[in-house]
Amino acid sequence: MDVAASPLGDSDRHPTSDIAFHQKLQHKEGTRVRLLIDAHRICSRCIFLLLLLSLASVGVTQEVEGNGKSSGAIFSPADYLQINIPVTSQVTISTYGFYLGNLHTSVALLEVPITLQQHVVVTPGYLFVNVPSNGLSLLTNQNADQSYHESQFRFAGTALTSWHGFTLSDRNMYVRRFTPMSEISRYRNKIFVSHRLSVGSYTVNPFVFEELYHDFVPGKWLRRNWVVAAIDMPINRHLTFQPSYIRQDDQYLRSVNFLGLALIIRTNPLLESRPDNKHVPANAAVEPDMPRIPNALTPH
Repeated sequence: MDVAASPLGDSDRHPTSDIAFHQKLQHKEGTRVRLLIDAHRICSRCIFLLLLLSLASVGVTQEVEGNGKSSGAIFSPADYLQINIPVTSQVTISTYGFYLGNLHTSVALLEVPITLQQHVVVTPGYLFVNVPSNGLSLLTNQNADQSYHESQFRFAGTALTSWHGFTLSDRNMYVRRFTPMSEISRYRNKIFVSHRLSVGSYTVNPFVFEELYHDFVPGKWLRRNWVVAAIDMPINRHLTFQPSYIRQDDQYLRSVNFLGLALIIRTNPLLESRPDNKHVPANAAVEPDMPRIPNALTPH
């Protein structure tokens, strides 16, 4: 009898085993959904608590302001290099270097994504941005005689899942900004959607996201808004090319249309050896790919 179509063989199965199997599968899926909901609530509450604590230290602060909002949008290329170094299967070190051409602005970012479980990632990070006087003049539409620099300490919680081939994520971030004028607390929320597409044997990963910024200072609630469309185009297992379009609208600064070109490098894990596939049974179940944390495209 040919039983190649079923690892167990139809003659070895019993109706009661099928019922038990389906009940177990339904229970497993229900547990995953509950874990995702609980994790999202925990992340949201932690971020909200940090924001409440920061309000006590926020006084009347000033931001870089100008009359650029009504001066029309500007264009700038945005080139950047991203290096992902997996330390273990749960911890990765990610470094980024950005250069915004027409604004002559450089940005350095360090992040350490930590996977708590397959649907929850927390990410501490540090960012430094430097805007020379000519770039600042273009953004604010006012003459600037000195450069602007800023340091940020960041902490983000991301809940992510997959649904019918789509990867969905919701990132909540608390940022403590150290500007030349004052210290400012910021909240960011990013909603991300991606879906892999295959052309023959080649697979790309287009994605879109929108991110809202809020600074805890007097003024409108929405400080900045980002809308992004991009596509991951793998070159090999270690290199990915990523073109992108980014629209930035800001309460004080001129709107900017960025055209991004990125090279993403992923190294081999530092502390884990490759899995030994020689001893894996031929009929072993293959787990589906779980969603991974999206690449960061928002440098500041």
